[in-house]
Amino acid sequence: MSGRLSELIRSVRACKTQAEERETIAKECATIRTLLKTADNTQRHRCVAKLLYIHMLGYPTHFGQVECLKLIASPNFPEKRIGYLGLMAMVDERHEVLMLVTNSIKQDMNNPNQYVQGLALCALGNLASPEMSRDLQAEVEKIIKSSTNVYVQKKAFLAALRGIRKVPDLLTNYLPYVKQALTDKNPSIVIAGLALASEMACAKPKLKKKFAKYVETLVKALKSLIMSGYSPDRDVAGINDPFLQVRIIRFLCLVGENNAEASEEMNDVLAQVATNTESSKNPGNAILYECVRTIMSIEAESGLRVMAINILGRFLLNRENNIRYVALNTLCQCVKQNMQAVQRHRNTIVECLKDSDVSIRNRALDLVYCLVNKSNVESLVHELISFLQLSTSEKEFRSDLTSRITEVMEAYAPSAHWHMETLIQVLEKSGNVTKLKVPYRLAMLITDNPDLRAYTIHKLFASLKNDLSQIHLVIVALWAIGEFGTHLVSQEGVAAANAQSGEPQSAPFQLHTEQGVVDRVYACINEPVAVIKQYALVTLLKLASKFSPASLAKCQSILSEYKSNINTELQARACEFDSFLAPEFASLHESVLAPMPPVVKRPVADVFASVAGNDKEDDVEEPKETPPGVKEGTTTTTAPLDLLGIGSGLAPTTATQPAVATVDLLADLFGAPSPTAATSSTFDIFSADDPKLAAQSFADLEAFNQSGVKTVFSFEPVKCPGVFRITATFTSSRDDTISQFEFKAAVPKYIRIRLNAASSTTLAPGGPPVVQQIEVNNSMPEKPLLMKIKIDGKLPGDVQFSEAGQVSNFPPGL
Repeated sequence: MSGRLSELIRSVRACKTQAEERETIAKECATIRTLLKTADNTQRHRCVAKLLYIHMLGYPTHFGQVECLKLIASPNFPEKRIGYLGLMAMVDERHEVLMLVTNSIKQDMNNPNQYVQGLALCALGNLASPEMSRDLQAEVEKIIKSSTNVYVQKKAFLAALRGIRKVPDLLTNYLPYVKQALTDKNPSIVIAGLALASEMACAKPKLKKKFAKYVETLVKALKSLIMSGYSPDRDVAGINDPFLQVRIIRFLCLVGENNAEASEEMNDVLAQVATNTESSKNPGNAILYECVRTIMSIEAESGLRVMAINILGRFLLNRENNIRYVALNTLCQCVKQNMQAVQRHRNTIVECLKDSDVSIRNRALDLVYCLVNKSNVESLVHELISFLQLSTSEKEFRSDLTSRITEVMEAYAPSAHWHMETLIQVLEKSGNVTKLKVPYRLAMLITDNPDLRAYTIHKLFASLKNDLSQIHLVIVALWAIGEFGTHLVSQEGVAAANAQSGEPQSAPFQLHTEQGVVDRVYACINEPVAVIKQYALVTLLKLASKFSPASLAKCQSILSEYKSNINTELQARACEFDSFLAPEFASLHESVLAPMPPVVKRPVADVFASVAGNDKEDDVEEPKETPPGVKEGTTTTTAPLDLLGIGSGLAPTTATQPAVATVDLLADLFGAPSPTAATSSTFDIFSADDPKLAAQSFADLEAFNQSGVKTVFSFEPVKCPGVFRITATFTSSRDDTISQFEFKAAVPKYIRIRLNAASSTTLAPGGPPVVQQIEVNNSMPEKPLLMKIKIDGKLPGDVQFSEAGQVSNFPPGL
């Protein structure tokens, strides 16, 4: 055994393998156990010191906990110090051994030696359980009231802080001593008192108004810290007592929130702090950060808010990544309060997207997302696309960036032409990392805007000639050519495309031959990506019904090549399509392979506007009416590209209204009997729905009503048994606002759910409700639907809000 702790450390460091280290520790622990069994062990403090080191390495040391109690009971200060250190390191408030140490701590708190008192109070402040806090409350209060020793008194205030956290009822016992601490001349006592008062205000928000009377005293103390000269005892990097300054400013933030009178008293001193504090060192940056948070939280003047945002702008120019991240995170919170001031730093924020640190890039992307509005959408999206072209960052970040660009355009696009052009640019720059909603949205735009259809088809066809490496671009181009390929081979289509291009005189688009179009699609089939082959086969099927008989024969010959393909998906499609193109089904080609009707898109601008903090009604895009010639409620989908149910991993379509009944035209291609009628989604001509299920409706259900938060579930008509969508609406009747609002749900294993993004993360009393959609798939409809729900959030003062419940009374038939 090594005699001293230093020898043990050297022997552990000399181990070359982990197995050798474990062996050394095991031998040492065995020796320590043997020594601790002796009745009168003079080496107990050395053994506990070694156990502390072994505990730091991650090895079990529970057998030494009782030895810490024996050292604490020792009259010698060195042994008592090791005992308290071991107790605080190896024990927490859940251990029953704490019951045995309560009396020793009580005795040490009454010890005349200030350092012994300090050890006891420090242990109480770190380990106190609710029972210990109640039992020792009188001793802590006695020290606060009668002790004149600053060292002991500040530790007593911190022990009282721990007691309030564990037993909020003790707040009334310690409340009379807040004034004593806040008006004390010693900075250490003031810091401890501010911590205690802040905890009280968080535990009982009504105390904020009572503590507002100390604002004048704290403002004077803060001014004296700013204006006083050099103090060697409390100077840190040229800043006079930055710890006390931060504590005072943080307390002013807590008290000044929703208090106009208190905020008025703080304005001048906060302006002085923001102006006079040096930002070249971290202590100064910490003070400025707290000053900015306070200014944006209280009812400060507009000029002071602009000054605070400019400070954050200076933070963005700092080389330290932590400071830049803090600035971006704070600007995200400030953008709702003063959009114009944040817009002045837009270029600096966009430059942060090029940072090598992924956390800074993500926060900058969130902030840019919040800055977009109708007036700057074109310039900002152009900058983001330029950055996307130059970016060499991670695939995940590029994917998030393209998704944000798409959402921004969805909410604030000035015109459909610009929207289409920009989506094509995004797909050309990063078609392989974009999420599927980007090509989906472009497909919906093509169907929703017939006047721009010819131009877009020619543009996408040109992209197939130039580059086939961007998979999603190729997919949407093939889909568009299959649906509206006649624009490529007609004079009217070429003339319309040139007119829509903005350069009709230069005629950028030329007439193509049917053979050229088919050959271009055939070139896509030769690509190694399976999903491109699948879409190319569907495109050939569509073109065969629109082009001349010569082109039909060419398409059939291409399909025949894949009737024996090793890929079963391609083989099945080729066989089905080739059989359907036979002459006996010629009369059905026009109806089955007709172009897709316009899609009723789902607006997302309302969700986007709530995130961006822009509540203007004219920024919210309303859903378009059903175009003429299309039956109302024919279909609603988010996946128009999945034309024939190809298993490409794309999102499935969802019918929200009864589908149009049609004949299952392809059911008998391989000898299967054909039913007389079936309902069919517009985009999946082989699927069938039950019109009786689609016609059902269900009453709204009050799922949750606790602690002032009410949740109502409304149900959309189902497409098939067990598949439906719930719209959850959350309202609040509380007096305070719930921030960081989050809804969670859990269901049995036979049920699958997906929670879409909520419309907002803030639930304010009397404000707009938070809306969130839940997609449910019950694989066993005969079993009852059960759901456990939980609502989390933060109340003012960083108080955690959490409520849970269970919903078991869902309407029958879901």
